[in-house]
Amino acid sequence: MFVEDSRWRQFVEEWAPGYEETVFLPGLVTDPSVISGRIAAAVATATAAGGKGLRLRGFRGSEFDFKLTERLVRTAPQGAQPLTEWLAENADDRPACVAVNDVSSWDLGLGAFAQALVRSLIPGRDLVSGADIYTFIADVEWTPFGIHKDDEPSLIFHLGPGVKELWVWPADGIDHHLLFENPSLGKVSFDFDRLLPGAHRYTLTPGDFICIPRGRYHLFRNVGPSVFLGVTLFPPNIRKSFSDWMIDHLGARLDAAHEPRSFDELRRLVLNTLGDPEAMSGLATTMELAAAKQRTAGYLRP
Repeated sequence: MFVEDSRWRQFVEEWAPGYEETVFLPGLVTDPSVISGRIAAAVATATAAGGKGLRLRGFRGSEFDFKLTERLVRTAPQGAQPLTEWLAENADDRPACVAVNDVSSWDLGLGAFAQALVRSLIPGRDLVSGADIYTFIADVEWTPFGIHKDDEPSLIFHLGPGVKELWVWPADGIDHHLLFENPSLGKVSFDFDRLLPGAHRYTLTPGDFICIPRGRYHLFRNVGPSVFLGVTLFPPNIRKSFSDWMIDHLGARLDAAHEPRSFDELRRLVLNTLGDPEAMSGLATTMELAAAKQRTAGYLRP
């Protein structure tokens, strides 16, 4: 497995845990078809089960496509059908792309690979807030998000079969006046001709890996149909962890309370709940269960 590759170990040693530099490792994955096969198996399992819990989004152009999304969720790939063909068939051979988040939860082999991969990326640390192992399947020239940035580092394993082009802008490399505010995507631009000269261009062939730091604007172009596997490592978020634990622990009690008719009633309910020793007594156990789930997913040390 490539996590034993000296280039990968050097990459992790130099840039973990923040991964704050663009790093390109050509040919890191020696047999991309193995990972592609596990992704296809995961998608087949999820769609054959009716898609319940499947986090899949289909796009045409720069827009979310509800009909395509429903069709993909309800249609399993046939046999060893490549995912690019599955997408093209359900998109009626019109340009489209699809993102599947948390894809590793649908296949044991892919899940085991994801565990080893995540552990290699955060040596000696717990990934308290977890990760997202996702796939992006494209049969379209430009990906739908335009020139955009992400809130976490994007760790991309390009699996092919087509070639993918990537442009990455330096930090503060785009004047914000040249971007517009999109309600879903934040500040983006589709004015490619004007902005591309300011970016560094990479050509990704099957098996290549690239790390795009958080906050760096970037843009993908697909030369041919292709699949990639992406990894998002969520940084620790104490506020979110605290609120999640409290809701998990006290949610049922709060749900059972009558609907408050005033802010004073709501305040009394919250303060009485937090001040009740019996209500708070099992909080440590709730936190241990949350940790057990993260450990099972491979995001905490054994």
